[in-house]
Amino acid sequence: MKMIMIESWHTRDPKQWIVNVNQITHLELDDGCVKIVLNCGSVLRTKFTDVGYAVDYIQRAPSYSFTGGNND
Repeated sequence: MKMIMIESWHTRDPKQWIVNVNQITHLELDDGCVKIVLNCGSVLRTKFTDVGYAVDYIQRAPSYSFTGGNND
């Protein structure tokens, strides 16, 4: 399972999502902004302005790693 980080389109206080790439159903360009649509129906409006760049990022992005807590 590959998890990647995606930033929202907001210029002020952008949100960050951790996305399982296997849950992406499709990408669409809407009003100059790429939207990522997930299996659950959620739509993530991203900073990407070109679908090709978004696809390239999704394919090349490093996997996100969650840091573990202290196991003492």
